[in-house]
Amino acid sequence: MQSTREQRVGVLGAGIAGITTAWFLSRKGFDVFVVEREPGAAMGASFANGAQISVSNSMPWSNPRAPFKVLAGLSGRGHGLFFAPQLSLEQYLWGCAFLWNCRRAAARRNLKRTVAICARSRELYRALLEQEKIDCDRLDNGILHFYSDRKEYELSKRVQAQWGGCLNPHRREVSVAEILEIEPALERVKDKIVGGFYAPEDFSGDAHKFSVALAGLCAANGVEFHYGTSITALKPAAAKVAVVTAAGELHADHVVCCLGVQSQRLLRPLGINPGIYPVKGYSITIELRDAQSRRGAPAVSLLDDEHKLVASRLGERLRVAGIAEVGGYDTAIDDRRIALLTGWVRSLFPEVGLQEFSQWAGLRPVTASNVPCVGSSGHPRVWLNCGHGTLGWTGAMATAETVACDIIQAV
Repeated sequence: MQSTREQRVGVLGAGIAGITTAWFLSRKGFDVFVVEREPGAAMGASFANGAQISVSNSMPWSNPRAPFKVLAGLSGRGHGLFFAPQLSLEQYLWGCAFLWNCRRAAARRNLKRTVAICARSRELYRALLEQEKIDCDRLDNGILHFYSDRKEYELSKRVQAQWGGCLNPHRREVSVAEILEIEPALERVKDKIVGGFYAPEDFSGDAHKFSVALAGLCAANGVEFHYGTSITALKPAAAKVAVVTAAGELHADHVVCCLGVQSQRLLRPLGINPGIYPVKGYSITIELRDAQSRRGAPAVSLLDDEHKLVASRLGERLRVAGIAEVGGYDTAIDDRRIALLTGWVRSLFPEVGLQEFSQWAGLRPVTASNVPCVGSSGHPRVWLNCGHGTLGWTGAMATAETVACDIIQAV
C-alpha cells in the first residue's frame, strides 16, 4: 500500500460535496487539487438552498405515493411539483427508474440508507463546526414540520410507523399547542394547522458560507484550487487520470466526481452512468432590515408539508425554498415560482417585509432512488460523490468521509 502523501487526487467540483471531499482527503494526507468552473466555492446548487441539516426530512421522493403526485404535477394541481415532459431519452429512462424505486420495498430500503447517511453527516458537521469555529449562521433550534391537511398528516404518521420507525429516533410528533410553543410566529395560522413533527437535533445554516469557509481551511492545508476552469473531458489511463480543461491538462492518481447534474455528461463517454437527472429548485432570501420583520420572522427552521416549502433563519436573513421542477437543464427563473414563495411568506408571516430580497434557482442532482452515488465508479481511478438531490447540504459530510476512506483502501 502506498502512502497517501504520494497520491495526488483531483476533486471535480467545488460545491458542498466537492469541498467536504477535498477537506477529508487533505486531512488524510493526500495531495489534493479542486477544479471548478465558477469563480468560487458553492456557486451552483449549494449557493442558496433550503439551509437545513435535516435528518428528519430524509423520506425519498421515490415512494409509493409519488406517482400520484407526478400526475398532479402534470395537471398543474401539484403542490410545488411541476413536471414538464421533454423529448429526451435521458428523462424517460430516469423516470422509469424513478417509478421502479417507488415500490414499497425499494422505498423502505432507500429510506434506511438515506437516514444512515444523514445522521452520520449531522454528527460530523457538529464536530467540525465546533472544532474549526466556522461561521455559517448556524441555528440550533431544531426543525419543525407542520401540516395543514389532516389526511396528509395521518398518512405521514402511518408511513412512519409502517416503515420500521426509521425516522422515529430523529423526530417526535407534536400537537398544535406544542407547535405554537416551539414557534410562536405561526400563531396567526394556528386554525389551519392540524399537527406536526419536531426534530430537536436537526439544525440550519448557510451552505454557501460554510463551503467558502471550509475551502479557505482546505487551502491553508495545502489544497490547490483551480477556479474559473471548465472540465471538458476525463482521460483515465492505467497509472493516471488526465483532467482535460480549457487551460490544459491536470494529472492525478485518482479523481472524485462531485459535479452534481454535470456529472452525467462528463462520465457518459467513459461508460459510467450515475443515473442523475436535474430537478430545479427555487429560493428567496429576505433581508430582515427592520425590527418588525425580525420579530415576525420564524426563529425555528420550518417545513410546510402541504406546500413542500422550507424556511430557515440565517442571522438577519430569512431563506424560503422549495418547488420541484422536472424539465431539463434550464436554470432560468420563472417569476410564477417566485410568486409562490413570496405569497407563502405573506400568508404566514405578514410582518416580514418583502421590500428587499434576492431570488435564485438551482438544479438539484437527483438519482432515481434518491440515494447519492458514492464510492467506486467501476473504473479503478474514478470515484463518485454526486447525486445528493435535496439532501446535499445534509448528507455531504458523511459521503465525503466515505469516499475518502474508500480511496485509502484502494491505495
